Order: sequence, then structure tokens, then C-alpha cells
Amino acid sequence: MDRVLKLFLTASLLSCSCHCSKVQVPKSVTAIQGNCVVVPCRTGPHTHATWYKYQRSGYPTVYSTKTKDIIHQFRGRTSLLGNATQGNCSLKINNVRQEDHGISVYVWINAGKMYGDYTKIKVLPPSEAGITVESTQVEGRLFSANCTIRHSCPVSPPQLEWLGLSSVSNEVTTTQDSGGLWVSVAHARFSASRGDQGKRLSCRRIPDGNPVTADPLHILFPPTILPDSACWEREGALHCMCWVEAEPNASISWTVDGRNAVHPHFNVTNNSTGRMTVSVMTGPTGHAVTCEAVNYLGNDTYQMSGTTVQGIAGLNYLILAAIVFIVLGMVMIAVHKRLKKRKFTGSHETQTKAQQINTYNLDNDDNIYANAASGDGFYRHT
Repeated sequence: MDRVLKLFLTASLLSCSCHCSKVQVPKSVTAIQGNCVVVPCRTGPHTHATWYKYQRSGYPTVYSTKTKDIIHQFRGRTSLLGNATQGNCSLKINNVRQEDHGISVYVWINAGKMYGDYTKIKVLPPSEAGITVESTQVEGRLFSANCTIRHSCPVSPPQLEWLGLSSVSNEVTTTQDSGGLWVSVAHARFSASRGDQGKRLSCRRIPDGNPVTADPLHILFPPTILPDSACWEREGALHCMCWVEAEPNASISWTVDGRNAVHPHFNVTNNSTGRMTVSVMTGPTGHAVTCEAVNYLGNDTYQMSGTTVQGIAGLNYLILAAIVFIVLGMVMIAVHKRLKKRKFTGSHETQTKAQQINTYNLDNDDNIYANAASGDGFYRHT
């Protein structure tokens, strides 16, 4: 703060006017409502400095070591900065009000032995923060944003708060501008993630500033082939679908048995909606198929088939056949047990029933596999 104050005093007093060459003050200072403002003042070493409001009659006190002497307009809002033994007699006014606009103040050093000229206070409306965000945000990389506010208080600059994302780093710098005011900039860095797509980054002056919001984040990221991508057989043909998420949209290509799919044997169609691109390839069965997605940020590949499966119809057939054979086996075991038990009874009736069971015709249902209707074969590799 001492470095900033010294810089401020030097810059402000270069163009000052003074009633006495031993007290240097500027002709005017510019303040922003709600900020503090410093009226720079430099003289020799001294013991007391008292500030007054200029008016045609009387000596209304703006600052004094005797608090009771300070007029109501400034009581509790004024203080001296720096070290009196080093000649610093600067006045600080906190929480500048609109009613402070246009008044003039002056200083007496050591009970009037030296005094400075009048300094007029100009008050500007409250200042809100401004925000800028780096135009390109790439997933996995850091991007920068600046929150800027103009103020009149170099010794106590406004605090700035980021909203919407948590910053990785944040550094504030304060510099003087050409209009006699000061500019504080919060330089922050954030990590980009596709989950933050569309979020809005904001900043504001603490504690009561209005948030200022940037445009929605546009996160760029390389392609990711989604696990829903798969191949299946239908009506003797191979159908493959590759789902890809990327920003910007990915370019999708196919390889079959290590070679590019070529017409007329294979047909490929691509469609994009938002960040999603889907590519559909059809062609003959019995091939190893790989999908590759590319944009300028990277690429992804996905092998969907190593061997050909006979499809849902064949799969249903195998499952149904296994169930039927299991049921038939259980029936035969039960029949065999009953036969063996009744054989020991010697009953003619039992023997007749056993013969009937043994001659049980399993071919009565000629359409036992009728439920194995044709359908789509489906397989995927993860």
C-alpha cells in the first residue's frame, strides 16, 4: 500500500497548486460514489494536520484528532494517511457520497502555521465491473478471464468476486489511468471441462456490486465414441452405427478388415445434431469393422466386431432349443424313475403304462420351434 500511495502522491502533486510552497495539494480530485478518495498532501515534518471544508464563513472541520469537532457530513469517514514525520498530510475520505460533489477542502499544518490551497472534490456515479473471457476454451486446458473495475481508491481498491466457476488462480493488479482514477483487474484462470458447456462466468464488486456476466462458455473437446455404438445383422446384411460426441463435430470414417469401406459393397451416411454425430454403415456380413472419429483436437477409434454372430433370430433359436432339450431331459428322467418303481410291482397295468410312456411320441408338435421367429441379430464389443 505504501508503494501505491507514494506513486499516487507523486503523480497527483506534479500538477498541484499551493498557497504556500511548503504545502502541496492538487486543485481537484475525482471520486467515484461508494469508493474512498485520497486528497494528496505533502509538506515538511509536522505534528498536526487538520482539514476543513471551505465556505464563506466559519471553519467546518472535515478531519481532526478531536472527533467531536468533525461535522456530521464527514464524521467517521475521514482519516490521515502516511507518516507526518515524513511530511505526508494526505486526507482519505471513505464511502464517498453524492452530496460530497463540488465541495472544496483545505489543510492547516501545525495549527495554521502553514496551510494549503483549496482542493475541489468531483464525484462520479458508482462504477460496476466489466468482464472479458478468452474466446477459445479447450477441455483439459486453462483459459483466462479478466474482471475490471474503475475506482478512486488506490489504497483500498474494491474487492472482486468470481461467480459460476472456481478459479485455479486469481491475481489482482491496480494501475492509474489517464483520468486521475484507478483501474483494478482480477486476472483469473479456469480449467475447461465439457461439463461446463454453456455455463456463464460472472464477476462483481464485493459486497453489493451487480454481477456482470460473460457469454456462455463454448468448450471445445476431441471426439469420444460412445459405448452405444454397435453392429448387428438384419436380412443377411451387416448394419453398424457409430455415435460420436465432439466439439467441433467429428469427421467419421470406417475401416473393414483394415481397409476403407468402398462403394458399392458398403454404404455410409452421416448426420449431426448439436455436438453429436452418428454414422451408419451397411454392407455384407463376415467382416471386422472399426469406426474412427477425428477433429482438429484429436481422434478416437472403436472396433465393433471381431467375429460375425448369426443375429437375434439365430440367437433366439439356440436359446429356445436349449430350453426345450432341458425340459425334455427332465421329463425323460421323471418317466424313467416312475418306470423303474412300477416295474417291481409286477402289475400288468404298470407295464402297460410304462410301454405307453416309452412310446411317447415327441414328434406330436411338428412346429416346436415355431416361436423362433426371424429377427435381428445384435452384438457389440466394449
